[in-house]
Amino acid sequence: EDQAALDSAFANWLAGFGVTGGCDPQATDLSDLSAPSLCGEGDSTPTNAVWINEFHYDNSGGDVGEFVEIAGTAGIDLTGYSIVLYNGSNGTTYSTINLSGSIDDEGSGYGALSFNQAGIQNGAPDGLALVDASNNVIEFISYEGSFTAAAGPADGMDSVDIGVSEVSSTPIGESLQRTGSGSQASDFSWTGPVAESPGSLNSGQTATGGNASNTVTVTFEVSDLCDSGTDTATFTVNPSSDLVISDVQDLTVNACDYADQTALDSAFTNWLAGFSFSGGCDPQATDLSDLSAPDLCTGGSVNVTYVVTELCDSGTDEAVFKLSPAPALTISDVQDSTSSSCDYADQAALDSAFSNWLA
Repeated sequence: EDQAALDSAFANWLAGFGVTGGCDPQATDLSDLSAPSLCGEGDSTPTNAVWINEFHYDNSGGDVGEFVEIAGTAGIDLTGYSIVLYNGSNGTTYSTINLSGSIDDEGSGYGALSFNQAGIQNGAPDGLALVDASNNVIEFISYEGSFTAAAGPADGMDSVDIGVSEVSSTPIGESLQRTGSGSQASDFSWTGPVAESPGSLNSGQTATGGNASNTVTVTFEVSDLCDSGTDTATFTVNPSSDLVISDVQDLTVNACDYADQTALDSAFTNWLAGFSFSGGCDPQATDLSDLSAPDLCTGGSVNVTYVVTELCDSGTDEAVFKLSPAPALTISDVQDSTSSSCDYADQAALDSAFSNWLA
């Protein structure tokens, strides 16, 4: 029907995620999730992108469980990529995390991989650079302030302060994360500290913009004083096949090529039958049934504008059928001729004169 109907179906499905019992259970907030696009807007191929998606560096007591998570397009092989850690006090590097493995598909064409790293410095400021296999800096971020790199692959670059940070009282098991909806780093916003999810796209994060199957995967996490659990399910909208519209060419014919009007009508009908479509979702097309061929004896043109529309797409095929009329009929205007038999030497001379007049 339309996007509103799909949104309603998605909302009804989403309402099935719930919890009863327990002792003051806390659950994943699903309020920022939305249905897939009915028409699969954008390229059907996920955007080829990777970014720093989550990390943890400081917590109450001795720092534990420090890590950096990389997210991006499913299938990207991170072999040769690295995360270079920067000391913000002098702009130099102090450690490098060599990456490996391919990013998984978490049901949306995107996924995440996490890499443990002890000793990530506690800021004021410090930073991280994500570097590809060709030593190009993909992004250079920092926390608790910004600075200029003085060495390593980001040498001379200014870091981008993410605007959130951890402190010495941050609970163990929390991290800084990107949330929101999009297909590249700039589409998301940093938040935290919140409950960590290393190796998975974050709660409140929807990677979109290249989902050929139009899916939303929900991970509904619930925990209370004594127990916890997860409900994971995927909502999928299979796209309709692409709308394909004919490309009929202009056709010019001559009246003298047809025995009669019936023959011309048949040729026009065959040409008109070329206007067609396939695919789409309940496409509606211009009715061409009231069109007729030009008159055989006067000629003329028929301009066809064939418009096809469906739920997610539309298109037009335009062409002209032109009939060139026969050249104008010109008839002689021979004048009467009267002569005397004495004007001719013999019958042969008369025959010749008659033939000339007849011509």
